[in-house]
Amino acid sequence: MTNASTEMVRAVQISESVKHIVGIAFKVRSIATNAILLAHRAGEIARGFSVLSKELRSFTDQVTGQMETLSDLAFRLMVAVSNLLRQTHRTNLLKRALDEVRAQGIAVAQLEQILSRRDDEECARAIARLRAELATALAATDRLGQFGAVLARTALIEAAYGGKYREELKAVAQDFNQTIIQILEAMQQVHSAYQFTHRNDAGVQ
Repeated sequence: MTNASTEMVRAVQISESVKHIVGIAFKVRSIATNAILLAHRAGEIARGFSVLSKELRSFTDQVTGQMETLSDLAFRLMVAVSNLLRQTHRTNLLKRALDEVRAQGIAVAQLEQILSRRDDEECARAIARLRAELATALAATDRLGQFGAVLARTALIEAAYGGKYREELKAVAQDFNQTIIQILEAMQQVHSAYQFTHRNDAGVQ
């Protein structure tokens, strides 16, 4: 498999991982909504837990927005790689034609002029720009994931001060923690796919 083909596979993997993360984020949002209702029932003693639940619900909105950014970049990367693959195929066909023409001793100036165009270089530059954008977006994703992990851990601490609602709040906080861990693991898969393509920065063929 060529580097360009591998890049396409990895871009698809990023896109699939993003869909998975959005699904988990929706689950976190549902847990957060239920947690807010539970904290409201518990009253003043669960005020801190209520604040954290609202923060976690807001966190899911941020995650979803960030995943939209990554999804858009992955799609644009797939388009750019597809363009490069088409251009490479076209160039290879023309080179074979040039070899045939040369073998027959026919003038080849016009065909050589066509082959001198470096459209594939522009495709490669577009891919490099998209990789850089992905790197920036993934760094923001990492920071967001760590923020979510802090919120989930803090929710576990706050649950301990929930009085007679402590066990219910603790169960919700554990749900938060588990789903945030799932998001972090899925984010790592996105990172792994990107890092694989990033190592090919020297050239896409």
